[in-house]
Amino acid sequence: MTRHNQIPARGGGGAPVSALIPLWDLGNHADDGLQTEFVVSSDRSECRAGAGVAGGSQVLLRYGARPSAELLLHGGWAPAPGRNPHDRLPLALGLARADPLRADRQALLEALGVHLPPAPPQQGQAAPAPAPPPPLPPGAPPPTEFCLRAAAPHGGDPLDPPLRAFLRVFAMKREHLQRWLASDRVQDLLHPDCALDTEVEARAWAFLLARTQLLLSSYPSTLQEDLALLEGNTLTACSRLAVTLRASEKILLEAARDYAAPRVHP
Repeated sequence: MTRHNQIPARGGGGAPVSALIPLWDLGNHADDGLQTEFVVSSDRSECRAGAGVAGGSQVLLRYGARPSAELLLHGGWAPAPGRNPHDRLPLALGLARADPLRADRQALLEALGVHLPPAPPQQGQAAPAPAPPPPLPPGAPPPTEFCLRAAAPHGGDPLDPPLRAFLRVFAMKREHLQRWLASDRVQDLLHPDCALDTEVEARAWAFLLARTQLLLSSYPSTLQEDLALLEGNTLTACSRLAVTLRASEKILLEAARDYAAPRVHP
C-alpha cells in the first residue's frame, strides 16, 4: 500500500504529479510537527521533524490531517478512540422531495456554497430496490459533505460550517427563508455567532439531537461496551480495528448529542 506524494512536474511547468515513494511506506504516523515536502533545490522529498530526535529513534511521518476512517482505509490502522484531533464523521442529509419549501431551501444553500446531490426519482411501491443516485448534470459542483468533527478542547463545537448552515436552513419557515434569501449577510449562516431567530436555532439543534440519538441507537453495542472489548484480548486484529473505528464514530456522535441537548431549550 504505497503513499502517493505530489511533486513538481519536471521542467517546472504544469500541475504537480503523483509519485510513488516506497521508502515513506516504512514510516509510522505521528502528529507532532512533522512535515514532508519536496525540495526543488535538491530534487528530493524530505521529511523534517519539528524538534530534536534522539539517535536510534523510529522514523515517523505525518500522514496528514485525515479522519480515522481514511487512516484505516489507506494505511491499515486506526488511532485509539478519541485520540485523532482530525477525526470527522460524514452525515447523510438531504431535503425531502415533498417539502413545499424545498426550492427555497436549496436556493439558500446554493447561495452558501452548499450543494446537495440530485434528488432520486420517485419510485412505485413495487420497486424491488432503491434506485442508484442520479448522475450529476454536466458542470455541476460535487455534493457537499456534511461532517461532525472532533471538537477540541473537550465540549467544543462539533459542527463544520456546511453542516451548521444545513441545519439552520432545514429548520427555517417560509418567512425566514425569504428574509435570508434577500439578505446581503447570508454568509453569516455558516458561522456560530449568527444573529438567527431563537426558534430557528432551537429547531436546528433539536434536529441534530434527534439524528445523533437515532444513529447511536442503530449500533449493536454502546460506546462503553466497545471500550471494554478493546481493553480485553478476545478480538482478532481485524476485529480490533473495526471496533476501534466504531467507537471513534460513537465518540463523535455522543459529543454532538451532548453539545446539542442544552441548546434545544436555551
